[in-house]
Amino acid sequence: MEKLLRNEKIAVAWRQSGANGSLPYSLIVHAYSNVQFDARPAPGLAEGLGATATLTASLTEYDVPLASAAMVWTDIVGPDQKEFSLKLDDVGPGAYLATFKTLSAGVYSCRVRAEGYSSAQTKFTREKRLTAIVYPRRLRHHPSPTRMTAFVICWTVSSPKRRLAKWE
Repeated sequence: MEKLLRNEKIAVAWRQSGANGSLPYSLIVHAYSNVQFDARPAPGLAEGLGATATLTASLTEYDVPLASAAMVWTDIVGPDQKEFSLKLDDVGPGAYLATFKTLSAGVYSCRVRAEGYSSAQTKFTREKRLTAIVYPRRLRHHPSPTRMTAFVICWTVSSPKRRLAKWE
């Protein structure tokens, strides 16, 4: 630290940062483990109010379903920004499932997590973020990429009244 502060530019930047005896840093760690976690929304898209959305998750160790039980749960933030949690049920070796009713159309952000012990009795924690999309029922056909692109451009560059007129 003393050697760094001898450099006038570093010393000035450090004093101006208000770090008070420490240096700001960022750390990213990449690691590999034989315990693998995967989670995903079920294929297909839920449609409208009251539709059922499904989340699945799997835990494997050395590419074999995890033999020991684990706790798997998700924290979900709906389009209305309300958050709720769900426990995924153990439906077989290393397989987990949860369903929930959608309250409105939009994007549901899901933080799926798992905790348990490997076959070597080493504790593990895994996490994956998912996005589930619920379309309004009034859209009989899901937008094609071209139509969706046109909608996004229309939504971002036009006024609110014109947005609805162009979309309907």
